[in-house]
Amino acid sequence: MGRIANTILYRSILILTLIAALFFTTGCSDELIDAITTANEGDDLPFANVEPANGSTITGHERITLTFEESVSTGSLVLGGEMESTNYAWDTINFPNDTLYIDPDTLWPEGNSQTLTIMVDGFSEPADYTVNVFHGVCVTETGGSQGFTESYLNGSTNNPRAGIPDGITAAYNLYLNTGYSTSAVVRVAGGDYTTDWEGNTDRIVMVNNISLYGGYAENDWGTQDTAANVTTITDLSDDGGDQNSPNRVIESGSTITTNTVIDGFTLITGNDPIEGTGGNSGIYCEGSPTINNNIINGRSSNPGNYSMGIVCWSGSEPVITNNTINILNSNNNSRAIFLYFSDAIVSYNSIHGGTGSTTYGIFTVGSSTPEISDNTSIDGGDAANSRCIYIAGSTPVITGNFITLANNASGYGIYETSSSDPISVSNNNVYNCPSGLYYDNDLGVNGTLAYVNSGNFTDITVTYILSTPTGTGNTSTAP
Repeated sequence: MGRIANTILYRSILILTLIAALFFTTGCSDELIDAITTANEGDDLPFANVEPANGSTITGHERITLTFEESVSTGSLVLGGEMESTNYAWDTINFPNDTLYIDPDTLWPEGNSQTLTIMVDGFSEPADYTVNVFHGVCVTETGGSQGFTESYLNGSTNNPRAGIPDGITAAYNLYLNTGYSTSAVVRVAGGDYTTDWEGNTDRIVMVNNISLYGGYAENDWGTQDTAANVTTITDLSDDGGDQNSPNRVIESGSTITTNTVIDGFTLITGNDPIEGTGGNSGIYCEGSPTINNNIINGRSSNPGNYSMGIVCWSGSEPVITNNTINILNSNNNSRAIFLYFSDAIVSYNSIHGGTGSTTYGIFTVGSSTPEISDNTSIDGGDAANSRCIYIAGSTPVITGNFITLANNASGYGIYETSSSDPISVSNNNVYNCPSGLYYDNDLGVNGTLAYVNSGNFTDITVTYILSTPTGTGNTSTAP
């Protein structure tokens, strides 16, 4: 940085000298402004083109290229700022040493407005190169035109990877496997992507601490806009799967934690035109990802025997927020969210159980304590045998939800099976559930909300009591 300081000092002295000279000869005039401008710009400055552009968004591993209009004295180069690097090289394109490649020593620092200061003899602009940096890779449907033998091309904004599985692999190799970072993201441009779980082709399997974000434009990797850049992933599975191990658009294995995010996608589950007896799902969780801001749709035809939006398997604790889930259709059993011995947090979602012989909004089973709160709509679906929330052996907390059957002449709001009791059912609005707002199978009664608000959830005639729940503030008012 000593060269930069000396250069600044020299120019300051020159400008002050010009000011003094002009002040005594001409006063403060237009000539003074011209002299200052000329001194500050220098004479015959070479123009430098910078890629990626100043002010843009780049990846943490991306190469910066400066191209000058004439030869440059390579020994005069000084780099500084937050992005200071010793990893650079000169090249000759039109003139000797007219092109400068700058790579990070490890990774560029993450965050907005990161600055690289560049100084060479006879060159002053751009003195500061400022960009927004994220640690991750970019993905499009077709990928970039260049090869990926060099790491700086591997999923950069100028040369994205082709397909989501490839993007996850690149992010792992560049960021986590190198030890340079503990996390990374894969930003996915809008488009139509496919996977085939049953055919074992292009499977999307999450890696812990590598998050997926959809909704980007190929010319703007800094702004997520899921409405303008719809990012759809369709499972092409046409056979196989069941309720315990369904086909899936995305798999989140047992090592996945809530630091791993799935955000901004439209997921379409597989179909089963051959046998009509398989099982399909949008996201299958054995671990605990954060699932946010997605649309998950089932198939309108040939959906399989079990159609499910999100499946959370034993021991998983995912956070499921701000999603819209509609299973659409099932040959038999449709479940928007299936919690199997899972302590999931399910909040602020719009949930519809779809159609079929039996449909569920949220199906929770097994010894577990999921939290179901503040969902904008939990609709059990359109089947004659429908349940908005179905409780089988679990002890959920159910708070602040809108629970309804909007287009159904039968079905229940909340339904308990034998020996099932929620910890609490409070401040929910349960309405338009023709078969009953709350059914307690232990008691064999169809409870009113007054019954629920009294806290009378437990069958006192049985010895197996899971909890002594409370219930307050529930209403039944159609909005």
